[in-house]
Amino acid sequence: MDFTIKQLHTIEELEVFSQLEFAIWGEEPIPVHQTSTVAKNGGIILGGYVDNCLVGILYSFPGMKKGSIYLCSHILGFLPEYRGKGYGELMKEKQREIALQQGYDLITWTFDPLESANANLNIGKLKGVCRQYIENYYGDSDDILSVGLPTDRFLVERYIDSEHVKTSRSFKQVEAKRIFEISRTEGGYPVVTGFCQKVLENLETEGAVAVTMPTTFQQMKKDDFSLAKEWRFKTREMFNRLFSHSFVVVDTVRDLMNETQDYVLVKQEQVQIDFKGKK
Repeated sequence: MDFTIKQLHTIEELEVFSQLEFAIWGEEPIPVHQTSTVAKNGGIILGGYVDNCLVGILYSFPGMKKGSIYLCSHILGFLPEYRGKGYGELMKEKQREIALQQGYDLITWTFDPLESANANLNIGKLKGVCRQYIENYYGDSDDILSVGLPTDRFLVERYIDSEHVKTSRSFKQVEAKRIFEISRTEGGYPVVTGFCQKVLENLETEGAVAVTMPTTFQQMKKDDFSLAKEWRFKTREMFNRLFSHSFVVVDTVRDLMNETQDYVLVKQEQVQIDFKGKK
């Protein structure tokens, strides 16, 4: 199957975009008059096609904060049978290519930090960074992925013309010291049983730290909701603490044997990015 990507502009293309948005999420899609306006005013709307059939969509629009313009990437989704094939990464790279041509240097978006596949894509592959944790970003939600828990999100910043994005690694490689002490429940899920106090007491001088996460959060929610809730609030507290000490999430490392994934954080000054005070 050949996968191709096309930037969408016409009313006809955006009507099909709207239909696919509804098919993917089952919710009222963005009105075509709005997507059309975005497409004509600095936004980037992409369609992913297999055999000339639209199977994936990406929607992004201009944003501004403190006088700086950036691209806000809001939607990326695929029909179920086309997920997990690497198409999302291809769509995001096409978005970067067009954004650079249009004069953007920053793309932002949000994701749930407990969703390990999204973390691997957004941080590990696309080299977005995160230095802001937003609590209950969407408020209470009945979305199947969020129901029952606060909709906490990482704010990802992808500085698309930075050395961090253009090179394999742009920060000094030092051993990241794990903060959480992890054991297993009877059901086999990872659980936080303690903290490395030595690391927490020396956050001002630590070069790199790691925060361990589960890799099967949605299944955990079904099997042990109280444990999933515990993960939400413990990670919320820890990331807020680390961000207040100028740490930035820069990488992910997956431990397949133990079904966990580490977020690697270093101090902001170690990363080859001109943040320009944006946050």
